[in-house]
Amino acid sequence: MTESHQGRISPQVCRLLAGLEAGIWAGLAMLVWIMFGSALSNQSVWSVPNLLAMLISGRSWRPGFSAATWPGLALLLFTSGLVGMLFGTLVREPRSRLRVRLLGLVVGLVWYYLSSALFWQKVGPTLSLYSSSQSLLVAYLIFGASLGWYPRRLRSLQCHPRTEPPAVPPAPDSGPGSPDG
Repeated sequence: MTESHQGRISPQVCRLLAGLEAGIWAGLAMLVWIMFGSALSNQSVWSVPNLLAMLISGRSWRPGFSAATWPGLALLLFTSGLVGMLFGTLVREPRSRLRVRLLGLVVGLVWYYLSSALFWQKVGPTLSLYSSSQSLLVAYLIFGASLGWYPRRLRSLQCHPRTEPPAVPPAPDSGPGSPDG
């Protein structure tokens, strides 16, 4: 790599990375709500991650934390990161925090309906036993609102091309014949 390209990251890569980070944080916020809602309804806090793990592994559902919970958590954070990256490419350079939050809520709703059609329908009646659709809707709205962290993540990456400091001209020779010497 030449010196002129060192330290430069394309704006598209910056948006993807900022979206990935915002998506992961939003997925964690969503997970906290899901766990809170499960605890309030006297269910295992690991119910939804275990249901997601069921989609991947095909194993039967287990109520508590087990080795089978990890794939469910991974699926949740992986899809959250992907949605965040998509969000970063759609939003590009945010101008208004309110606009970003509203777009995030729209993305959260769209993802809720897509995941209902793609994931939750496969789980079927098990979902209604261990999680309410209203609680999941709120979780996806929290996810969408949390995507509003995207502008902060974008600023923290500082992906603007580095500019080299201006070259300082050499000091004048201060030899015996100069006025300084």
